[in-house]
Amino acid sequence: KTGGLTSNLAYEMSWATLNFITGYREIKQNFALDFFNGTGARGGYVIANAIENNQFTQEVKISGETGRFNWVAGAFYLDEESQTDEIDYFGVLLADLVVLFIHQVCGCLCPERHLDFRQADPDPRWPLYR
Repeated sequence: KTGGLTSNLAYEMSWATLNFITGYREIKQNFALDFFNGTGARGGYVIANAIENNQFTQEVKISGETGRFNWVAGAFYLDEESQTDEIDYFGVLLADLVVLFIHQVCGCLCPERHLDFRQADPDPRWPLYR
């Protein structure tokens, strides 16, 4: 199951455009894979996963043109929470012994990131030299 929401609010000024870009995304996923397609009732080697991930992003961007240059600058913020639970199942065919490894892959991965950016490019409609 995946869901998300985004918005891009723009404010036009005489000398630049200011954008506020916001995003939210949620992912929930459950699956199981039988790699050996074993003939026994329990298969051969199975991995089962349960994954939950939530992301929030915010970008503030200002852009415009000055003389011969188009320019942009801004900041970006990411806040993410991710949880993965995994079970590895090995079925031994003769005695049907079971070994279970239950663990959390990365536990809770919750990075928070900040980024700033800026760029200026010559307008291709203007020659660099006259």
